[in-house]
Amino acid sequence: MMTEQPMTPDEIWAGDLFGRQKEAALLIGYLESVASRPKLREDVHGYTIAVDARYGEGKTFFLNRLARQLELDHPVAFVDAWTDDLADEPLTALAATLKKALDPLIEHSTDIRSKFEDFVETTGKVVKIIGKGLVKRGLALAITGAAADAVETMMSGIDDPVAEAIREKAKSAGDDLVDDGAAAFQSVAPGRLMEERIEAFEAGQKAIDDIRRSLEALVASLEGQDRKTPIFIIIDELDRCRPTYAVKLLEEIKHLFDVPGLVFILGLHGEQLAHSVSAAYGTEFDGKAYLRRFFQRQYRLAEPDLAPLVAHLCQQAGIEGRPVNMLPFTSEYGRHMPKLPEAVATYMTAYGMSARSAFEVVDILQTSFALVQGRPLYLNYLLPLIIGHVQGLAPGTLPTLPRAVSWRLFQASDHFGREGEDLAPDSIAEEFSAVCGWSRDELVQRMDDSWPRYAVRARYENDASSGGQRNLASVHNYPALLTTVSRFQNPNLAGE
Repeated sequence: MMTEQPMTPDEIWAGDLFGRQKEAALLIGYLESVASRPKLREDVHGYTIAVDARYGEGKTFFLNRLARQLELDHPVAFVDAWTDDLADEPLTALAATLKKALDPLIEHSTDIRSKFEDFVETTGKVVKIIGKGLVKRGLALAITGAAADAVETMMSGIDDPVAEAIREKAKSAGDDLVDDGAAAFQSVAPGRLMEERIEAFEAGQKAIDDIRRSLEALVASLEGQDRKTPIFIIIDELDRCRPTYAVKLLEEIKHLFDVPGLVFILGLHGEQLAHSVSAAYGTEFDGKAYLRRFFQRQYRLAEPDLAPLVAHLCQQAGIEGRPVNMLPFTSEYGRHMPKLPEAVATYMTAYGMSARSAFEVVDILQTSFALVQGRPLYLNYLLPLIIGHVQGLAPGTLPTLPRAVSWRLFQASDHFGREGEDLAPDSIAEEFSAVCGWSRDELVQRMDDSWPRYAVRARYENDASSGGQRNLASVHNYPALLTTVSRFQNPNLAGE
């Protein structure tokens, strides 16, 4: 039986549109270096780094390929936090994925197997302690004590039906807390209450110490194996989890897995996760500051080059083959008719737009295509309007071209397209804007010219195909089209 050969880094990174392989090499070199350094603080032993990227920038692709490349030399566990969120047991998810990473070594080493079994046993003890709900019981005691009196005092001035509704809502949301609190007071004498709490605290601390020691022994048992330390645990989609689950996961990493030889790589969109945490714990809660407690470093993925990013986004949006109408591009290399992704990227570059804006531009185009229901879009007018919309300009306002560009748009002046002139993209957009303000009589009069200009023909043909009725597909209604599009907000782009 032939042994399957491991993939080479180049094979692992096949299809890398954004040049992430170079970033992966830098990140691996950095993490291997810091993992081998002496620790500067006694209370920090493991290493945690957040890989930060916005929606659509290829973070999951990067982390998946990074995991495969790390697996060539190291044990690697990969966790999809969003999927595991459903189980609401981050500790169990971490233990399970760690086992999967170590399975090849466990199979051939009784020492590693023994150390992992010790780790599983101590993990089970911690899970049981968490399952007892000691924190919940503490909250229940507060609710059934003075806090309950305060609540009743507060509701004394409220109409009886409203007060009763509040009580019922509280009961349905947390009747187990109240039951726990009542049972605790009935079964535990006041003199024993603090003693039991201390005993529970000490048991929890011992279990945490045990799980750390078992992990340290497990890491040490890898010495001399084919796959060397550190062990990498990669957690993706943290920003898509419920904030409470994300916080729980981070807390358990910090308190239970902070041992030498473990490196956590957390994939997230930092701004989005901080916003979600703040929203969950109150507007006064500083989500950014809180999350910084868990990371030694945050690495921001480089912005992708605009052309491959736009091509990727257009493919994801399924709009590459949608009907469009535009003029050919001319440059020192000749004249050609661009495809949609090239036209979008070229216009965005000309107007100084960043890769970050590409997500919104392509999203607006996708929604526009859906709203015009198969009618062609005139990109030489619509794209500048979209760019102005993204820049925050008033509806229908064209953006200013910040600098001269080396390419032009060829506007034919005869039926065969042999004669014509090369014009800057902002000139064509301004012609469209002017023509869209004409009356119907003026438009018909200009169509009598020997060869009407492109914007004139575009509006005339557009009006004719719609029976003279103004709708969102009409070129002179593009400002209204974008106003309508803005009401179809993509929640994944919120705050981008």
